[in-house]
Amino acid sequence: MQSPYVGILVNNKLHRRIPLGKTKYEAIEFYVEAGKKYGFTPCFFRIEDYRPGRLMSAYVMESGAFTKKDVPAPNVIHNRAIYSSLSQNRKLRSCPLQASRFSTAGTDTASFVFNSC
Repeated sequence: MQSPYVGILVNNKLHRRIPLGKTKYEAIEFYVEAGKKYGFTPCFFRIEDYRPGRLMSAYVMESGAFTKKDVPAPNVIHNRAIYSSLSQNRKLRSCPLQASRFSTAGTDTASFVFNSC
C-alpha cells in the first residue's frame, strides 16, 4: 500500500535541480528520511503543477533516484518556495495555495499548507 504523499512546494530553479541532485541549500534528502521514519512519501512540485483533487506532476524518490510521476494532490503541503522578484511574489499570493486551508470545489478533500507566508 502506498504511503500518503506530503507535498513540498518549491520554486522553479530548485525543481529543475532535483533530478540532478544539485539542490544546493535545500537538503531534500531530509524530507525523504523523515518520510521513511513517519510513513509518508514526499513529493516535490511547483505551484503551476498543483491540481486540486486531481493527479499532478511531482518528483518522488524511487529506487534511489528522483523520478517525475503523476501523484494525487497531497492533503498536506509544506511551502518551501522562495521567490525573489515582486512579480513572482504576486503570483504566489494570488494562488489559492496561500490560504492556510483550502478545499477542492465539489469534493470533501482539503489541503493544509504550512509556512504559507
